Amino acid sequence: MLINIDFLRYKDRLAMRKTKAGKIEVYDIVRKKHVILQPEELVRQLVVHYLVTEKNAPLSKMRLTISSSFTSNSTKPVML
Repeated sequence: MLINIDFLRYKDRLAMRKTKAGKIEVYDIVRKKHVILQPEELVRQLVVHYLVTEKNAPLSKMRLTISSSFTSNSTKPVML
């Protein structure tokens, strides 16, 4: 079954700013902080806004970053 979701329609909900170094940051509503905007971060933020807006998913149940012991103790962004 194919589901067609237009994530780009949530682009206007993203709060972005430019740093003094010229990098673009987006406000992450789950982590409650600004993060550097990378392509994967853009997708992550659009999906979060879709889940909150369309599916009424509670932010309190979302985590975007976890530590995994099998990746040399680094923190990798993962949507749970």
